[in-house]
Amino acid sequence: MITALMLSPYGTVSEEVLEDRGAGYMPGIRTLLNGSVNPGSYLRGTKMWIPDAPGAHRPNTFATALASAWRGQDLSTGYWLHGPILLTGVDADDRPIQLPSKVPTDVRALQALFHRLQQSWVKDGVPSNDEAWRQVLDGAFEAIRDSRPA
Repeated sequence: MITALMLSPYGTVSEEVLEDRGAGYMPGIRTLLNGSVNPGSYLRGTKMWIPDAPGAHRPNTFATALASAWRGQDLSTGYWLHGPILLTGVDADDRPIQLPSKVPTDVRALQALFHRLQQSWVKDGVPSNDEAWRQVLDGAFEAIRDSRPA
């Protein structure tokens, strides 16, 4: 049994328990994401499991910001992650395993950033889409950097 993190396109994060019932964890991942999935590698030792039909889902700003911060570049210039995204650890053979301890720390840091930005936008007004994304991205890079041990 492993615990994974589900990042919804609405900004919520939930823990999901996956059980290996003899066929590994992939059947559980496919069930949680309602079908075929594609793995995304943005941080060593971690996989983002992404629904296979991105056009059927809304963009996932939270997951795109997290992946961008892990990669150190703005991924939105090429593509957005869509739909619910499931995070697991991954072993040397690309099989799902328990998440590395730094992943929940990064996710909590990004949640705190999103909360601060939302409060700011309620108080001061929502900026343009481009400016809002720039604030998210700059904050995500800083939050992920600051969540790392010195």
